[in-house]
Parts: sequence; structure tokens; C-alpha cells
Amino acid sequence: MDYLDEEMSRYVGEVQRRLEGMKEDGELEQLDEDGREDLALFVENSLKEIKGSLPRVVRDPTGSRAVELLIEVATPEQLSSTCRSILEGDSRRVLEIMKHPAGSFVMEKLVKKLVSENSEDLQQFVEVAEVLGGRDLMDLLSDSRGSFVLRVLIAAWAGLTVDEVVPPLENGYQKLVVDQNRIHEKAIKSTAEKVNSNGAKLGKAIELPQVAATLSVLVGCCGRFDAGLVDSLAEVIIGRDLDFLEQHATSRSGSHLVEAIVYFGSDDLIGRIYSSQLRGKLKDVAEHGIANFMLQRFLARAGATSSGIVMGVLQEVAEDFESLLRYRPGVVLALARACAQADDQDCRVQFLKQMRDATKESGSILGAVASFQKGPVGSLIIQAMLSFGGKHAVVDVGGLPAEEVIRLSKDPSWSRVVESYLRSDVNEKDKQKLIKKLRGSLVEVSCEPGGSRVVEAAYVYAGSSDRRRGIVQELADAEPKLREDPNGQFVLKTCRVDVYLSRRENWEQMENQKEGRKRLFNDILEDDGPVPEKPKPEKKKKKKATPQHSAAGGKHAGQLQSVMETLGFGGKETQLEKISQPEVQQGPELGAANGNVDNVLAAIEVATGGLGAADSSSGTGKKKKKKKKKEKKEKTEA
Repeated sequence: MDYLDEEMSRYVGEVQRRLEGMKEDGELEQLDEDGREDLALFVENSLKEIKGSLPRVVRDPTGSRAVELLIEVATPEQLSSTCRSILEGDSRRVLEIMKHPAGSFVMEKLVKKLVSENSEDLQQFVEVAEVLGGRDLMDLLSDSRGSFVLRVLIAAWAGLTVDEVVPPLENGYQKLVVDQNRIHEKAIKSTAEKVNSNGAKLGKAIELPQVAATLSVLVGCCGRFDAGLVDSLAEVIIGRDLDFLEQHATSRSGSHLVEAIVYFGSDDLIGRIYSSQLRGKLKDVAEHGIANFMLQRFLARAGATSSGIVMGVLQEVAEDFESLLRYRPGVVLALARACAQADDQDCRVQFLKQMRDATKESGSILGAVASFQKGPVGSLIIQAMLSFGGKHAVVDVGGLPAEEVIRLSKDPSWSRVVESYLRSDVNEKDKQKLIKKLRGSLVEVSCEPGGSRVVEAAYVYAGSSDRRRGIVQELADAEPKLREDPNGQFVLKTCRVDVYLSRRENWEQMENQKEGRKRLFNDILEDDGPVPEKPKPEKKKKKKATPQHSAAGGKHAGQLQSVMETLGFGGKETQLEKISQPEVQQGPELGAANGNVDNVLAAIEVATGGLGAADSSSGTGKKKKKKKKKEKKEKTEA
């Protein structure tokens, strides 16, 4: 073990004390330009003083802490110099630093700083990786400290932190975008190939937490640019025939590794895992305390890529659906989300059938789920079902008694169900029935963290100016109370209560303009299906429609098309149908109803010459022209 001499030990101790004192007192954040120059000079002198002894300093407990603090405040040039001083020379010495109890912290800090600065000096670590042999890599992989530095380094080669590599389970599945400017593909491939070629040496080491965690990061980084590399790593980790899947999926450390393989593997690998390892065993996997998380991750992936697998899982667990709902609600939630994401409607139909069968004794799906799972998971299951859309969103929140609606609206978790119901595409009458049950308790509900979102959604989806006026009036009567409440303040802002109280005419005018825009927009969004015509006594020859007159937009069709293209939309009909759907917003400040739609409506209004509510149809314009023509004729005759 290399020890520092007394003079160097005293020097690094002083550096540590000074920087820690500045950090604890908050001086580093309050430095002016002169102060920053003085700090940069102090860091420069300190690094020069310890440069010759840096490999020994970073392995000293006090010295390593001093170097960590210097790295935190170093300039890019100083970082580059420090990086070269640590990495130059024998690669064996670099390995020793990475595995050292004190040195590993310095290496971790240095890599993270280089990533945050998007520094080109990360290339120096790429060169170190290339000279490491397979044996060195295996040795580093199994070391508790070295493996941690290695996983930080692998994530850095992908331009990520360790926590960003594998997305959280609740985020579902999504194709991840790679920043080609920040990824060091060659270093990641080289590391993966060395693991593949030395796979036989891994053996039971895969069961070690540090090995499994590092391999998870490697799988996640490979999966961002080459699913084939993930498949080859999977064969090394869980066997060519995937025979060790169950063994690793049921262990605490191995389950995270299998989750990463399921998330980033190819579609072919997912199909093989289902057909050879999961089908026929789903009941046991779903009920297992650890393996069920792997199944949830698998379902998230299947929902995005294979409706057939989702249907197969549903049918296999049908008899145990009630048990899963009671004791493994996370699996039911994953199934609901997979069905919502699947491109086959039959998955949603099958899920609802099984949910009805599992809850028939309770009388309603909502009541059963609420009684089985009173916490967030039960709420999330109902929200997922509401996202099924149309006739498949059968959860009747609006049919609950008023006191139950208010209770759910005030609950931190279940208020999200009420909010999701209002934002879903369920029948408009049912939404208004629910809003009516909230009236009289809006102030009480607004003062709850979750309830404030419900009131905001009720205002947004009230359906007419008269209903919104009633909501705002009830809130305005308790404006002082709401103003003092942190949640109530958001409600006042979203519902524009201040405008209503101080400038009532402006509020009315804004509502009238909004109604006019919506009437115009609804005319454009008329059902494009065949409309039956009334029988006429005789057929009249119709004039051929000109390019300036379309069925959807009348004389403004060309302008409407131009606006849609300017806003980034394509064809009129399909894109208008899409943007007409209410957008789910999670933030507390919801703004005006359907913010994106209102933006489009406003642009249409400008392009069509300020077409308002009072003169919103081309028919009205024609009548005015006829009237003027008639008056002119009468005047001439007189």
C-alpha cells in the first residue's frame, strides 16, 4: 500500500477542509467573477502540487476526498489535465485505482463530471477499455468497487447516468432515442464482445449483485443501438436455450438483469422467451414474489409489439384473475396497460370480460377494485381501463352516489380516477352527471391536493358557458379561502376567477368567443359518414363544387388547409379528428380547455378573417348579400 508523506498528507488535508467549508457555507454558489477567478487559481495550484503524486493521492482516504472536491469545481481544462494524470501509464495501475476503496470514488466522480460536461476527454476512458483484456474485465466485473466504476463508465459511453439506462417499470415500454454525438459505440461493443467470449468464466458469478447490476447496464446500453448484441448477451447470461431464465428471474439481483433483457431484446427473443419459458408457467411466475416484476416488464414490452402474446397471457391466467387482483395487482395493472397499448381490440374485450367475471360478486368493477386495492395500484388499474376508450371504458364513475364521488375526489390516489373519467371519451351526459354531483362541494374539494385537479378538469370539460359560469361563481363566493390555500390558488388561476370577479364583461366575452370557435370547429368535425337525405319531390342539378368550396370548410377550406399545414398537421379530416380529442395533462395548471385545440381554433379564426360566433356560417353571409341586393333593387325601382 502506498502511503503519502507527512507534508503531502497535511497539504491535501488543508485542501479538503477549505473546499468542504466553502461547500457547507454555500460560498461556491455565491461567488462573483473575482471569486471564481480566485477559486480557479486555487484549484490550478492544488492540482499542480499533487500532480506528481496523484495516483498515490487518490488512494489515500483524505487525499481522495480532496481530489473529489477539486473535480467538482475544476474547469474543463483542469479536468482534462487531471484525467491524463490519473490514466497515463500502466493500465494495471488504473485497474487498481478502480478497485481501490478510496480511488474508486475518485474515478466515479471524474467519469460523472465528464458526462455532465459532455467532455471529449471521456475518450481517454474509451482507450483504457480497449487495452483491457477479457480476464481483466472479468476481474473488474466481479469486484464490488470496480464493478460500480465499470457500470458508471459503460453508462457514460452511452451519454447516460446509471439510473437512466433502464427506464422505471411504471414508464412502460418505448423505443429509446440515442444521441449519436454522445455515444461511444465502439467501447460498448468491445466490452460486450469480451463478456460474450468469456461467458463460460461467469458461471455462478452472475448471481452476485454487483455482476448482475453491471451486466444490466451493459444490456441497456447495447439495446440502444443493437438488439442483436442484447440477444447474444442473453444467450451467455440465461443460456442458449434460455434454460436459466427462471433461475435468474426468481433471484433478487438476477431479476433486474432479466428485466433489462426483456426490455431491450429483439422481437424474436421475446417470442422465444414466451414460447419456451413462460407459456404454461404464467400462474407460478405471476404469483412469485420476485418473478412477477419480470412478468410485468415482459407485458409492457408485449403490449407494444405483440397483441398475440398479450391475448395468450390473458387466457392463461383467466381462472386466477380474481386472485391476482387481490394479491398481485401489479400484474393486473401491467395487463391492463398492455391491452390499452395493444393494436388488437380483442385484447381489451377479453380483459373486460375477465374483470367482470372476477368482480361479479361485488356488483361493480369499480367497487371491487376499490375494495381489493385501496391504494394507488387500484386507482391505476381503473385509469388504465378508462384509457381503453369508447364502449370498452365501462367504469361508470358518474353513476356513483354524490358522497362517494366527493370522497374519491378528495383521495390522493383515487382523485386521479375521477379526473381521468372527465378527460376520457365517455358519454358527455355521464360527465355532466358527475360534475353535477360535485357542485356544492367544489371549494372543499379544491383544497385537497388531488381534488384541485378534479375541479380544474370539471371546469375544462363543463361543456357550456352556463355550466362553467356556475362553477366559477361557486368558487368566487369562497375566493378569500381559496386564495390562502396552496391548492386552491391553482384552481383560481385555471378557472380565471380573478377575471370573473374584476372584469365580468371580459370573462363573458372570452366564453362567447370560445363557444363560437367550438361551434365552428364542430361543424368542421361533422361525422364524415354517409348522411341520409330527405326525400325530395324532384331532383335538382347540383353545381359542381369548386376548389374554394369544400364540404368541410366552405369558402374557407383553402385557408383552413393552409393553417393546418403551418401548424404541422397533414390531411384535414384525420388530423382534425386526432386533435379534437382532449389531451391528458398532468400538471396543476391546465389552462384553457383543450389547449392545443384552442390554439388551432385561434389560428383558423385568424386565417378566415376573424370568423366569430355571431357570423360563423357561410349561410349567414349569403343571406346578408341577398338582403343588400334586394334593397338595392327596390331603391332603383323607386
